[in-house]
Amino acid sequence: MHWAEGLLALVDGRPREALQHLEQAQSPECRVCGLPELGLAHETLGDTAAARRRYREFIETPTHRRTELADGLHRGWVLARLSGGGPAWSPAGP
Repeated sequence: MHWAEGLLALVDGRPREALQHLEQAQSPECRVCGLPELGLAHETLGDTAAARRRYREFIETPTHRRTELADGLHRGWVLARLSGGGPAWSPAGP
């Protein structure tokens, strides 16, 4: 529930609220779930250091929960953000 609320808040341009929901959605059962979205929330708030920590955590955390779907959705743009490439995300879109 918190993950969905966090995504909606992020898309609606409410990154602080998004951050709160996404942090509450974190689960020890899935150590990578929600990390890319947390990175986006931090990046939207201008905290690039925290965003990079979340992105690195997503890429570097070994877990059986990592799926082809999650990697297919997130891995490419997360790696691009870590390398300084790709446009920063914004609620308004490209």
